[in-house]
Amino acid sequence: MKKIILGLFIITSLLFGKELKDNMNGKLTDQMVLATLWMQKSGEYRALVYQTFNTAKLSFDNTKTKDGKKKAVVSDLDETLIDNGKMAGWQIENGVTYSSDAWHKWAQAREAEAIPGAVEFSKYVNENGGKMFYISNRSHKEFDAIKENLIDLGFPEVTEETLLLVKDTSDKAERRDQIEKNGYEIVMLLGDNLDDFDSEVRKKGNDERIKHVDKNKDKYVMCAGKYSKDGWTMVFKAKSIREAEELLSINSAKRESLRKQELINTQLMDNDRVLIPSWMNNN
Repeated sequence: MKKIILGLFIITSLLFGKELKDNMNGKLTDQMVLATLWMQKSGEYRALVYQTFNTAKLSFDNTKTKDGKKKAVVSDLDETLIDNGKMAGWQIENGVTYSSDAWHKWAQAREAEAIPGAVEFSKYVNENGGKMFYISNRSHKEFDAIKENLIDLGFPEVTEETLLLVKDTSDKAERRDQIEKNGYEIVMLLGDNLDDFDSEVRKKGNDERIKHVDKNKDKYVMCAGKYSKDGWTMVFKAKSIREAEELLSINSAKRESLRKQELINTQLMDNDRVLIPSWMNNN
């Protein structure tokens, strides 16, 4: 009898554990709904990213290098230059969180889209005395798919030299050093995570990361939105707070009057559905 009771208890525990995990995943994806809809549907999001790239152009024009080195602009990819919102939409509709298998299928599908203004900014850099480098912590095994996706979107000069993915370590410092060893000077960094800029706070807690940002507040300007995973932020370097304020005053979005609030349909009705990858429509 004891064995039977024990066996029933183990089966019940496993079932309860799976139900609890599924419930937690569902709650996490529910929290992604408004953020994903805002990125996919709102004019304000587009205004913010256009403003960021417009200001970044002005900042790039004002940078100078030493000893005649060529300017390098180093950027992260996901949620900085390219948008994976359709993947987030699929996660929401299916109540699932991140998995390496699903992400690999997404990468191979080559369906990531360009963040508004990202292609134009990248071309501007390459056409005005600089060179874009794309440093991402996507696996080097996905190099061909990512390269093809970027080229199809119109990003310039995507090559073995400029597209630097993970081989040995996710720490981007080594890849940034490699660029400078090749005769470039990095004048600007773009990303959606503090680890995209330096390694001081890598794997550190939020308190330490906040202190790091406060300590280096004169070096960066942040234009922040919301992304479903770690919080979406784009950053570009400015020489001073004064320069940053002057840059941000240009093309800033101004509201002439208060706008009537609109209800966002969190039930994902047809007219407000989050976009999902075409290869997952039938899943």
